[in-house]
Amino acid sequence: MDWDTFREKIQQDGRYSSAADGGEPAVFAGRFDAYFYQGLASVVWHCSARARRGELDSYWWGYWSMEMIRLIERCGGQVEIDMPATEMQAGKPFVVAANHMSLLETTILPAVLLPLGPLAVVVKDSLLEYPVFRHTMRATRPISVGRKDPRSDLKTVLRDGSAALQEGRNVLIFPQATRDAVFRPAVFNSLGAKLAERNKRPLVPMALKTDFMGLGRIFKDIGRLDRSQTVRLSCSAPLPPEQGHRAVHAAAKAGISAMLGEWGVQIEKEAQ
Repeated sequence: MDWDTFREKIQQDGRYSSAADGGEPAVFAGRFDAYFYQGLASVVWHCSARARRGELDSYWWGYWSMEMIRLIERCGGQVEIDMPATEMQAGKPFVVAANHMSLLETTILPAVLLPLGPLAVVVKDSLLEYPVFRHTMRATRPISVGRKDPRSDLKTVLRDGSAALQEGRNVLIFPQATRDAVFRPAVFNSLGAKLAERNKRPLVPMALKTDFMGLGRIFKDIGRLDRSQTVRLSCSAPLPPEQGHRAVHAAAKAGISAMLGEWGVQIEKEAQ
């Protein structure tokens, strides 16, 4: 499926399935992890080159993100997406709070969320200095945080996230300090819920299962692929800000935990 067709489908019903929608056919070379990482490097390079030329707008950001979904499929992976697109678009702009399992989310989520509107992503400030990758990050106007001082991060997210929402951009935040194959509700912070309440915008809980791409032992971003693991993304209905950030945050954690549990992801019990 090409980017334009994918974008229209997400806008219309928020659903995509590699099997049902005729995803990219697997190729022989896709059996080898090197093929995947070569393709990932190519996507990063093309995005960076377009960003350096000042040409990386929302269309091309989404296009190259869609290329990552096609790459997963060529490597024998399956992608399943299920979002309440109509409700999400009715509540624009909105805040998305998602768990964080692997590098894969950073590369595929623009294709999933950009069809629903302009996007601002909360990222670690160190990503703005990565070789090659930094050009793409800066061009997409992210909200950068240090991940070392929670109080400072809260101020930054409330200030810059509010500005993004006022511009009409949806905001994506990963309220965890690090990527983890286990979902730990205790470290899933309330930044997204507080930002949503501050701006009277809905919060959309997003559950992600991206252990198709494992975490590496030496380099965390480079791990073995597990082609038996379907890449899954599911959003609950938007939570209204009138409930207050505590109730919204609790509901978001519960919804994400329930969906991940159905997919067989390990959930760490939260201390009472």
